Amino acid sequence: MKHLSKSDNVSILIAQLFEDTFPAEEDLADMVKQALNLDLNFLEEETHHGKGLTPQFCDLGKEAVKAGKDDINALRWQARRLYGILFLPFRAGNTFYTWSKLKGQIKAKRRQITFFLSKQCQWQWPICTPKREGMREGL
Repeated sequence: MKHLSKSDNVSILIAQLFEDTFPAEEDLADMVKQALNLDLNFLEEETHHGKGLTPQFCDLGKEAVKAGKDDINALRWQARRLYGILFLPFRAGNTFYTWSKLKGQIKAKRRQITFFLSKQCQWQWPICTPKREGMREGL
């Protein structure tokens, strides 16, 4: 099994900042640093679902997908200029757009998750399954 490069892993983590976690704006810089250092602790930040923002997230769905496709360069510039994200992956464009629209409503909220690595992926952590405390199946 081929292992991913550090830059591929960082790209995945930057995407996860907006897809799998939905950080409060004041926590974003620290979480970007964690992603750059391949530190998974930021994944304990609750998702937009856990923060009660699912309706707002869904309301922006079509608009966000369009912006993620049509305005990816402007979104990348915004991410770099305002938040120090050197490269916003294409797959994160729509969720970064949504996050930027909702950032004023986002409050910090942590969750307990544990990472389980399969023998096949031995330290190739993007394949690991995050699992909430008390759940029988991984997310």
